[in-house]
Amino acid sequence: AVVSTQSGHYGRGEGRCGEWANCFTGICRALGYDARYIYDATDHVWTEIFSPHLDRWVHVDSCENAWDRPLMYEQGWKKQLSYVIAFSKDEVVDVSYRYALNPSEIKPRRVEETAVQNKIANCNRLNFRHSPDKQHFLTKRLAKEMTAMLLKHNLVTGSGQVYAGRESGSLDWRQSRGEGGTMSHQEEGGAVIKSGDATHSFSVRYCPAGDKYIISRDGGPDQVLAPFDSLVFKNENVVRKAEYDWNMVYLARANSSKSSIKWRVECSKPIKSALITMLHTTYHEGQVSWSCDLDGETSSFQPQFSDIDLSKLEGFCTFSITAKMSSPGTQENCWQHTQLFRTDLGREESPFQIDLTF
Repeated sequence: AVVSTQSGHYGRGEGRCGEWANCFTGICRALGYDARYIYDATDHVWTEIFSPHLDRWVHVDSCENAWDRPLMYEQGWKKQLSYVIAFSKDEVVDVSYRYALNPSEIKPRRVEETAVQNKIANCNRLNFRHSPDKQHFLTKRLAKEMTAMLLKHNLVTGSGQVYAGRESGSLDWRQSRGEGGTMSHQEEGGAVIKSGDATHSFSVRYCPAGDKYIISRDGGPDQVLAPFDSLVFKNENVVRKAEYDWNMVYLARANSSKSSIKWRVECSKPIKSALITMLHTTYHEGQVSWSCDLDGETSSFQPQFSDIDLSKLEGFCTFSITAKMSSPGTQENCWQHTQLFRTDLGREESPFQIDLTF
Protein backbone atom coordinates (compact mmCIF):
# COMPACT_ATOMS: atom_id res chain seq x y z
CA ALA A 1 0.00 0.00 0.00
CA VAL A 2 1.16 3.52 -0.75
CA VAL A 3 1.15 5.67 2.39
CA SER A 4 0.92 9.45 2.24
CA THR A 5 1.93 11.36 5.37
CA GLN A 6 0.92 14.82 4.17
CA SER A 7 -2.28 14.91 6.21
CA GLY A 8 -0.39 14.62 9.49
CA HIS A 9 -2.75 11.91 10.80
CA TYR A 10 0.03 9.33 11.15
CA GLY A 11 2.15 11.51 13.41
CA ARG A 12 -0.81 12.12 15.71
CA GLY A 13 -1.83 8.45 15.86
CA GLU A 14 -5.23 9.09 14.30
CA GLY A 15 -6.91 8.83 10.95
CA ARG A 16 -9.78 7.58 8.86
CA CYS A 17 -10.25 4.09 7.44
CA GLY A 18 -7.74 4.90 4.70
CA GLU A 19 -4.94 5.68 7.12
CA TRP A 20 -5.77 2.65 9.27
CA ALA A 21 -5.84 0.28 6.28
CA ASN A 22 -2.65 1.77 4.78
CA CYS A 23 -0.71 1.37 8.00
CA PHE A 24 -2.09 -2.02 8.97
CA THR A 25 -1.59 -3.55 5.51
CA GLY A 26 1.94 -2.16 5.41
CA ILE A 27 2.73 -3.56 8.86
CA CYS A 28 1.43 -6.99 7.85
CA ARG A 29 3.61 -6.96 4.74
CA ALA A 30 6.63 -5.85 6.77
CA LEU A 31 6.07 -8.78 9.14
CA GLY A 32 6.06 -11.21 6.22
CA TYR A 33 2.33 -11.82 5.90
CA ASP A 34 0.69 -12.11 2.50
CA ALA A 35 -1.67 -9.12 2.82
CA ARG A 36 -3.75 -7.09 0.41
CA TYR A 37 -5.56 -3.76 0.45
CA ILE A 38 -9.34 -3.99 -0.05
CA TYR A 39 -11.19 -1.16 -1.79
CA ASP A 40 -14.97 -0.92 -1.44
CA ALA A 41 -16.58 1.26 -4.10
CA THR A 42 -19.21 2.40 -1.56
CA ASP A 43 -16.52 4.26 0.41
CA HIS A 44 -14.50 2.08 2.77
CA VAL A 45 -11.16 0.24 2.79
CA TRP A 46 -9.70 -2.57 4.90
CA THR A 47 -7.24 -5.49 4.74
CA GLU A 48 -7.21 -9.18 3.92
CA ILE A 49 -4.51 -11.55 5.16
CA PHE A 50 -3.85 -15.01 3.75
CA SER A 51 -3.88 -17.54 6.59
CA PRO A 52 -1.86 -20.71 5.90
CA HIS A 53 -3.57 -22.27 8.92
CA LEU A 54 -7.06 -21.72 7.46
CA ASP A 55 -5.80 -21.95 3.86
CA ARG A 56 -7.83 -18.92 2.80
CA TRP A 57 -7.93 -15.13 2.77
CA VAL A 58 -9.26 -13.61 6.00
CA HIS A 59 -11.06 -10.28 6.32
CA VAL A 60 -9.41 -7.88 8.82
CA ASP A 61 -10.68 -4.36 9.47
CA SER A 62 -8.18 -2.60 11.75
CA CYS A 63 -10.37 0.49 11.92
CA GLU A 64 -13.23 -1.57 13.41
CA ASN A 65 -11.17 -4.15 15.33
CA ALA A 66 -12.86 -6.88 13.24
CA TRP A 67 -11.43 -10.27 12.29
CA ASP A 68 -13.05 -12.60 9.73
CA ARG A 69 -16.43 -10.82 9.62
CA PRO A 70 -16.87 -10.21 5.88
CA LEU A 71 -20.64 -9.71 6.06
CA MET A 72 -20.47 -6.93 8.66
CA TYR A 73 -20.72 -4.18 6.03
CA GLU A 74 -23.79 -5.52 4.27
CA GLN A 75 -25.60 -7.06 7.25
CA GLY A 76 -24.48 -4.69 10.02
CA TRP A 77 -23.74 -1.38 8.32
CA LYS A 78 -26.51 -1.93 5.74
CA LYS A 79 -24.21 -1.06 2.83
CA GLN A 80 -25.44 -1.55 -0.71
CA LEU A 81 -22.23 -3.11 -2.02
CA SER A 82 -21.30 -3.24 -5.68
CA TYR A 83 -17.56 -3.70 -6.25
CA VAL A 84 -15.02 -4.82 -3.64
CA ILE A 85 -11.55 -5.13 -5.16
CA ALA A 86 -8.38 -6.59 -3.60
CA PHE A 87 -4.96 -5.12 -4.45
CA SER A 88 -1.74 -6.91 -3.54
CA LYS A 89 1.87 -7.03 -4.72
CA ASP A 90 0.99 -10.06 -6.86
CA GLU A 91 -2.45 -9.48 -8.32
CA VAL A 92 -5.76 -7.64 -8.42
CA VAL A 93 -8.87 -9.70 -7.57
CA ASP A 94 -12.60 -8.97 -7.53
CA VAL A 95 -13.69 -10.27 -4.09
CA SER A 96 -17.14 -8.66 -4.04
CA TYR A 97 -19.06 -11.91 -3.53
CA ARG A 98 -17.20 -12.70 -0.31
CA TYR A 99 -18.88 -9.68 1.25
CA ALA A 100 -22.48 -10.38 0.18
CA LEU A 101 -24.82 -12.86 1.89
CA ASN A 102 -26.69 -13.36 -1.39
CA PRO A 103 -24.37 -12.62 -4.34
CA SER A 104 -27.28 -12.33 -6.77
CA GLU A 105 -28.52 -9.22 -4.94
CA ILE A 106 -25.44 -7.15 -5.77
CA LYS A 107 -25.37 -8.03 -9.47
CA PRO A 108 -27.86 -5.29 -10.49
CA ARG A 109 -25.59 -2.71 -8.82
CA ARG A 110 -22.53 -3.81 -10.82
CA VAL A 111 -22.68 -1.59 -13.92
CA GLU A 112 -20.31 -2.03 -16.86
CA GLU A 113 -19.35 -5.47 -15.59
CA THR A 114 -17.43 -6.49 -18.70
CA ALA A 115 -15.38 -3.28 -18.73
CA VAL A 116 -14.45 -3.67 -15.06
CA GLN A 117 -13.39 -7.29 -15.44
CA ASN A 118 -11.36 -6.47 -18.54
CA LYS A 119 -9.65 -3.67 -16.62
CA ILE A 120 -8.72 -6.08 -13.83
CA ALA A 121 -7.42 -8.66 -16.33
CA ASN A 122 -5.33 -6.05 -18.14
CA CYS A 123 -3.95 -4.76 -14.85
CA ASN A 124 -2.82 -8.25 -13.91
CA ARG A 125 -1.34 -8.88 -17.36
CA LEU A 126 0.57 -5.60 -17.64
CA ASN A 127 1.69 -4.89 -14.07
CA PHE A 128 2.79 -8.29 -12.75
CA ARG A 129 5.56 -10.55 -13.97
CA HIS A 130 5.77 -13.91 -12.23
CA SER A 131 7.84 -17.03 -12.68
CA PRO A 132 5.98 -20.07 -14.06
CA ASP A 133 5.93 -21.66 -10.59
CA LYS A 134 4.62 -18.49 -8.93
CA GLN A 135 1.99 -18.01 -11.63
CA HIS A 136 0.85 -21.63 -11.20
CA PHE A 137 0.58 -21.12 -7.44
CA LEU A 138 -1.42 -17.89 -7.81
CA THR A 139 -3.75 -19.38 -10.42
CA LYS A 140 -4.46 -22.43 -8.28
CA ARG A 141 -5.07 -20.31 -5.18
CA LEU A 142 -7.35 -17.94 -7.08
CA ALA A 143 -9.41 -20.81 -8.49
CA LYS A 144 -9.93 -22.17 -4.98
CA GLU A 145 -10.87 -18.71 -3.71
CA MET A 146 -13.44 -18.15 -6.47
CA THR A 147 -14.97 -21.59 -5.85
CA ALA A 148 -15.34 -20.86 -2.14
CA MET A 149 -16.97 -17.50 -2.82
CA LEU A 150 -19.42 -18.62 -5.47
CA LEU A 151 -20.29 -22.22 -4.66
CA LYS A 152 -19.83 -22.64 -0.91
CA HIS A 153 -20.82 -19.20 0.27
CA ASN A 154 -24.12 -20.02 1.97
CA LEU A 155 -22.62 -23.00 3.81
CA VAL A 156 -19.94 -20.77 5.28
CA THR A 157 -22.09 -17.83 6.31
CA GLY A 158 -25.28 -19.41 7.62
CA SER A 159 -28.31 -17.47 8.79
CA GLY A 160 -27.48 -16.89 12.43
CA GLN A 161 -24.59 -14.45 12.30
CA VAL A 162 -24.65 -11.29 14.38
CA TYR A 163 -23.54 -7.92 13.01
CA ALA A 164 -23.58 -4.52 14.62
CA GLY A 165 -23.40 -1.14 12.92
CA ARG A 166 -20.22 0.80 12.38
CA GLU A 167 -18.25 1.60 15.55
CA SER A 168 -15.67 4.13 14.33
CA GLY A 169 -16.55 7.79 13.85
CA SER A 170 -19.02 10.00 15.69
CA LEU A 171 -22.62 8.85 16.12
CA ASP A 172 -23.97 11.73 14.00
CA TRP A 173 -21.53 10.93 11.19
CA ARG A 174 -22.38 7.22 11.22
CA GLN A 175 -26.10 7.93 11.21
CA SER A 176 -25.74 10.44 8.37
CA ARG A 177 -24.12 7.69 6.29
CA GLY A 178 -26.75 5.13 7.30
CA GLU A 179 -24.08 2.84 8.77
CA GLY A 180 -25.28 2.70 12.35
CA GLY A 181 -26.96 -0.66 11.85
CA THR A 182 -30.33 -1.66 13.24
CA MET A 183 -29.41 -3.72 16.31
CA SER A 184 -26.42 -4.60 18.43
CA HIS A 185 -27.34 -8.24 18.89
CA GLN A 186 -29.35 -11.07 17.41
CA GLU A 187 -32.87 -11.41 18.75
CA GLU A 188 -34.46 -14.77 19.47
CA GLY A 189 -35.58 -16.56 16.35
CA GLY A 190 -32.18 -17.25 14.82
CA ALA A 191 -30.83 -20.60 13.70
CA VAL A 192 -32.11 -23.85 15.20
CA ILE A 193 -30.23 -27.15 15.58
CA LYS A 194 -32.54 -29.77 14.04
CA SER A 195 -32.25 -33.54 14.21
CA GLY A 196 -33.96 -33.80 10.84
CA ASP A 197 -34.67 -37.36 9.75
CA ALA A 198 -32.55 -38.98 12.48
CA THR A 199 -34.40 -41.98 13.93
CA HIS A 200 -31.91 -43.45 16.41
CA SER A 201 -29.14 -40.97 17.24
CA PHE A 202 -28.17 -37.37 16.66
CA SER A 203 -24.89 -35.60 17.48
CA VAL A 204 -23.67 -32.03 17.05
CA ARG A 205 -20.16 -30.90 17.98
CA TYR A 206 -18.49 -27.50 17.75
CA CYS A 207 -14.74 -27.30 17.05
CA PRO A 208 -13.42 -23.82 17.96
CA ALA A 209 -10.12 -24.30 16.12
CA GLY A 210 -11.88 -24.77 12.79
CA ASP A 211 -14.86 -22.60 13.83
CA LYS A 212 -17.27 -25.26 12.60
CA TYR A 213 -20.06 -27.56 13.70
CA ILE A 214 -19.97 -31.26 12.83
CA ILE A 215 -23.42 -32.87 12.70
CA SER A 216 -24.10 -36.60 12.54
CA ARG A 217 -27.45 -38.36 12.14
CA ASP A 218 -27.77 -42.09 12.79
CA GLY A 219 -24.02 -42.49 12.31
CA GLY A 220 -24.21 -41.34 8.69
CA PRO A 221 -21.90 -38.92 6.83
CA ASP A 222 -20.98 -35.79 8.76
CA GLN A 223 -22.48 -32.43 7.84
CA VAL A 224 -20.28 -29.40 8.45
CA LEU A 225 -21.57 -25.87 9.13
CA ALA A 226 -19.56 -22.73 9.96
CA PRO A 227 -18.97 -20.35 11.69
CA PHE A 228 -20.08 -20.66 15.34
CA ASP A 229 -23.09 -18.37 15.04
CA SER A 230 -24.55 -20.26 12.08
CA LEU A 231 -26.38 -22.47 14.61
CA VAL A 232 -27.01 -19.92 17.36
CA PHE A 233 -30.61 -19.13 18.32
CA LYS A 234 -29.81 -15.91 20.19
CA ASN A 235 -26.55 -14.02 20.56
CA GLU A 236 -25.95 -11.03 22.77
CA ASN A 237 -22.42 -9.68 22.31
CA VAL A 238 -20.56 -12.99 21.97
CA VAL A 239 -17.73 -13.35 19.46
CA ARG A 240 -15.00 -15.84 18.62
CA LYS A 241 -11.54 -14.84 19.84
CA ALA A 242 -8.25 -16.34 18.61
CA GLU A 243 -5.07 -15.66 20.58
CA TYR A 244 -2.30 -16.46 18.12
CA ASP A 245 0.44 -15.54 20.59
CA TRP A 246 -0.92 -18.15 23.05
CA ASN A 247 -2.25 -20.44 20.30
CA MET A 248 -5.70 -20.59 21.92
CA VAL A 249 -9.24 -19.96 20.67
CA TYR A 250 -12.60 -19.55 22.43
CA LEU A 251 -15.92 -17.68 22.48
CA ALA A 252 -15.95 -14.53 24.60
CA ARG A 253 -17.80 -11.33 25.34
CA ALA A 254 -17.44 -8.45 22.90
CA ASN A 255 -16.69 -5.29 24.88
CA SER A 256 -19.60 -5.80 27.26
CA SER A 257 -19.85 -6.45 31.00
CA LYS A 258 -22.66 -8.97 30.36
CA SER A 259 -23.24 -11.29 27.40
CA SER A 260 -25.25 -14.39 26.63
CA ILE A 261 -25.59 -17.00 23.92
CA LYS A 262 -28.38 -19.51 23.34
CA TRP A 263 -28.72 -22.70 21.31
CA ARG A 264 -32.09 -24.30 20.55
CA VAL A 265 -32.48 -27.97 19.62
CA GLU A 266 -35.55 -29.37 17.87
CA CYS A 267 -35.96 -33.11 17.39
CA SER A 268 -38.42 -34.98 15.21
CA LYS A 269 -38.77 -37.74 17.83
CA PRO A 270 -38.92 -37.72 21.66
CA ILE A 271 -35.52 -37.86 23.36
CA LYS A 272 -34.60 -41.12 25.06
CA SER A 273 -31.21 -40.13 26.50
CA ALA A 274 -28.87 -37.15 26.32
CA LEU A 275 -25.22 -36.36 26.95
CA ILE A 276 -24.21 -32.69 26.90
CA THR A 277 -20.71 -31.29 27.27
CA MET A 278 -20.11 -27.52 27.18
CA LEU A 279 -16.90 -26.44 28.85
CA HIS A 280 -15.93 -22.97 30.02
CA THR A 281 -12.97 -21.28 31.66
CA THR A 282 -13.03 -18.26 33.98
CA TYR A 283 -10.33 -15.93 35.25
CA HIS A 284 -10.29 -13.36 38.05
CA GLU A 285 -13.93 -12.71 39.02
CA GLY A 286 -15.50 -13.84 35.77
CA GLN A 287 -18.66 -15.94 35.99
CA VAL A 288 -20.41 -18.29 33.56
CA SER A 289 -23.87 -19.69 34.32
CA TRP A 290 -25.65 -22.31 32.24
CA SER A 291 -29.38 -22.99 32.04
CA CYS A 292 -31.64 -25.42 30.22
CA ASP A 293 -35.16 -24.51 29.12
CA LEU A 294 -37.87 -27.12 28.63
CA ASP A 295 -41.21 -25.71 27.47
CA GLY A 296 -40.73 -22.52 29.47
CA GLU A 297 -39.36 -24.22 32.58
CA THR A 298 -35.78 -23.07 33.11
CA SER A 299 -33.28 -24.72 35.43
CA SER A 300 -29.57 -24.18 36.04
CA PHE A 301 -26.95 -26.83 35.43
CA GLN A 302 -23.20 -27.22 34.97
CA PRO A 303 -22.53 -29.13 31.74
CA GLN A 304 -18.79 -29.46 32.30
CA PHE A 305 -19.31 -31.79 35.27
CA SER A 306 -20.04 -35.48 34.86
CA ASP A 307 -22.65 -35.57 37.62
CA ILE A 308 -25.34 -33.60 35.78
CA ASP A 309 -28.78 -35.18 35.52
CA LEU A 310 -30.18 -34.98 32.01
CA SER A 311 -32.99 -37.47 32.63
CA LYS A 312 -35.43 -34.56 32.62
CA LEU A 313 -34.90 -34.26 28.84
CA GLU A 314 -36.45 -37.69 28.35
CA GLY A 315 -39.67 -37.51 26.38
CA PHE A 316 -39.14 -33.94 25.17
CA CYS A 317 -38.53 -32.96 21.53
CA THR A 318 -37.31 -29.41 22.07
CA PHE A 319 -34.94 -27.76 24.51
CA SER A 320 -32.67 -24.71 24.73
CA ILE A 321 -29.30 -24.17 26.40
CA THR A 322 -28.12 -20.70 27.43
CA ALA A 323 -24.75 -19.50 28.71
CA LYS A 324 -24.53 -16.14 30.49
CA MET A 325 -21.14 -14.49 31.04
CA SER A 326 -20.37 -11.63 33.37
CA SER A 327 -17.71 -10.07 35.58
CA PRO A 328 -17.72 -7.05 37.89
CA GLY A 329 -16.10 -3.79 36.89
CA THR A 330 -15.36 -2.27 33.52
CA GLN A 331 -11.76 -3.34 33.04
CA GLU A 332 -10.42 -2.97 29.52
CA ASN A 333 -9.80 -6.70 29.14
CA CYS A 334 -12.75 -8.01 31.17
CA TRP A 335 -13.86 -10.03 28.14
CA GLN A 336 -10.90 -12.34 28.81
CA HIS A 337 -12.33 -13.34 32.17
CA THR A 338 -15.07 -15.61 30.75
CA GLN A 339 -14.27 -18.01 27.92
CA LEU A 340 -16.45 -20.69 26.37
CA PHE A 341 -14.91 -23.78 24.75
CA ARG A 342 -11.29 -22.64 25.18
CA THR A 343 -9.01 -24.98 23.24
CA ASP A 344 -5.73 -25.15 21.35
CA LEU A 345 -5.79 -23.62 17.86
CA GLY A 346 -3.97 -26.64 16.49
CA ARG A 347 -6.33 -29.30 17.86
CA GLU A 348 -9.71 -30.35 16.50
CA GLU A 349 -11.27 -30.74 19.93
CA SER A 350 -15.00 -30.46 20.64
CA PRO A 351 -15.64 -28.84 24.05
CA PHE A 352 -19.23 -28.33 22.82
CA GLN A 353 -21.06 -31.59 22.25
CA ILE A 354 -24.69 -32.72 22.28
CA ASP A 355 -25.40 -36.44 21.87
CA LEU A 356 -29.02 -37.61 21.75
CA THR A 357 -30.72 -40.95 21.27
CA PHE A 358 -34.37 -41.55 20.37
